[in-house]
Amino acid sequence: MLDDPTIAPDFKETHQDTTTYEWITRVKVFYELEGYWESRSVKLLARKTGLTGELEIRYCLYEHMEGLVWAEDGPRKIKLFTLDPKGFYYTDQVYFGVDTDGDGEIALIHDSYEIFLHEEVFSLNGKAYRLCEVSEDGKKVSFEETKETPTEKPKFLKGQPLPIPGVLQTDPSLNAAFFEGSPSLIVLSKVSPATVVEPVYTDCDCSSLSAFERYRLDGIIDLARRYAELKVLWVLTGKEQAEPEAALLENIYLRDERSLVDFYGFPGEERVFIADSKGVIIELDRYWVDEASLETDRPQSGKLMLNYSDIKKTVEALYKTN
Repeated sequence: MLDDPTIAPDFKETHQDTTTYEWITRVKVFYELEGYWESRSVKLLARKTGLTGELEIRYCLYEHMEGLVWAEDGPRKIKLFTLDPKGFYYTDQVYFGVDTDGDGEIALIHDSYEIFLHEEVFSLNGKAYRLCEVSEDGKKVSFEETKETPTEKPKFLKGQPLPIPGVLQTDPSLNAAFFEGSPSLIVLSKVSPATVVEPVYTDCDCSSLSAFERYRLDGIIDLARRYAELKVLWVLTGKEQAEPEAALLENIYLRDERSLVDFYGFPGEERVFIADSKGVIIELDRYWVDEASLETDRPQSGKLMLNYSDIKKTVEALYKTN
């Protein structure tokens, strides 16, 4: 089979005495009842250890494993994701979603309060749990009760007040009142506004910006110039700076605060939130696991949906309304 060019593996790797073969193909799934079909990338993996070891063959959809976790009041949905580009579910390379509020769904798209990293503690019915064990194929997941304090996740929902982390509530210049009185934006970016305007490719992450990201960051700076009352909280998510450079404009507030990144940043680094003059979320970036990312090294990184045109229209509409 390995010598046949029509079915030879797309990739072969040997590490110590284990050899892994890999094929990537697309599979069409037909839903007869609904009358439609969809296409998915599937990775086939064959692995053999030593000369006498058995050949293990498995497949990976590179999306997620889905199952149930048992709570006192019955089963709750759970979805398990892996950051491993090979599709294996090692405990330190997974994150998961749990239906913590019991509504039958897991907030995976524009929300983060039901998504947890492997070391984080979550709460079900007043009890705290942490991930205990996960099998390599992701089919068996176990949790253990713990006395540790659960991780509190903010709820970012359109039409609801923008969550404010404690570090901002105690800041005299950036507190809850900051997001009231005029429209505001929270921008998470690897680079500062000055770097966007005049790129400096030394000791920074600016070269990692995509054309899409750079275009919309340019547009946000232009909006800050046009609307002097528009408040922009610009949070650096790239390499930490001991003393961040001054912001480009007076209405752009530049912060290099790791706790803010953790609060607003999951699951992606580049993100935008738009709030109205009352501090209510009007629009925000949404994420989903798209097929374009399935064959990359970070298949779960998601895709941004708010382009500059969306941001511009939303901000202009807020000023017309006000």
